[in-house]
Amino acid sequence: LNPNSTQDFEIVKTTNGKIFKMLADGTKVWLNKNSELRYNTVFGKDKREIVLKGDAYFDVVKNKAIPLFIHAGNIDIEVKGTAFNVNAYHDKDNIEVALVKGLIQVTDKLDSKRTVLLHPNEKFTLNHVKNDNMYRFLVKSVEAETLLKETSWIADTLNFNKEKLVSLVVRMEKKFDVKINIQSEKLKEKRF
Repeated sequence: LNPNSTQDFEIVKTTNGKIFKMLADGTKVWLNKNSELRYNTVFGKDKREIVLKGDAYFDVVKNKAIPLFIHAGNIDIEVKGTAFNVNAYHDKDNIEVALVKGLIQVTDKLDSKRTVLLHPNEKFTLNHVKNDNMYRFLVKSVEAETLLKETSWIADTLNFNKEKLVSLVVRMEKKFDVKINIQSEKLKEKRF
């Protein structure tokens, strides 16, 4: 999807809240805070392409004739009819894709030979290595509980189990749009 082309495209943006959007083909998208979604206005007629900045959960309608492509940072995701979460905020070095069901193929935009096929309960991370100015593809299996945690923002819940306060605070700041300062070093390491 080229935003500079003459083709019309829709833009959906969020700031402090989240948005649910049903696309023309029936694909459901939950867009998290501070995120942006761009897609062609004739979405589903002859192509399905989305550009994502931020965090979104997709429940994609299967269409073998017209696959869905999601462009997020330095990766392209080819969707086969599935449910997954993409976290690609522009201020983060990493892009994460957590697959709930179905199959998706993730490809490096800079090197189309670098590709990986994700299966359910797998998480992909494109990790930027600053010193080498390289990107690493990482795929790991994740427990269903971890996937629930990855996608809990959709249900407007915050799930955590034995998590250190210092990492929990980052999630709470994002969810509630507040700044939290932990003044006690001892308290940072306490688990909740």
